Amino acid sequence: MKGKKYKKSQSNVKNLYEKYFGIRKPYQIIVDAPFCIETLKIKVAPPEALTEVFGGVVKFMTTPCIQAELI
Repeated sequence: MKGKKYKKSQSNVKNLYEKYFGIRKPYQIIVDAPFCIETLKIKVAPPEALTEVFGGVVKFMTTPCIQAELI
């Protein structure tokens, strides 16, 4: 019984974000230089980790100034 309530509440939260904030899949996330550096240090694969957190497909976005900072 508790498992069903949990799943139902999770889907309701996702629907609220989609309905009221216009956030929908695929989620587009702006990634900055410190985030990239830290993920390399701790050896975590960001796409898999963030897909699990957001519960959907994630697209990473950067800006030209972030790319210049990494070079």
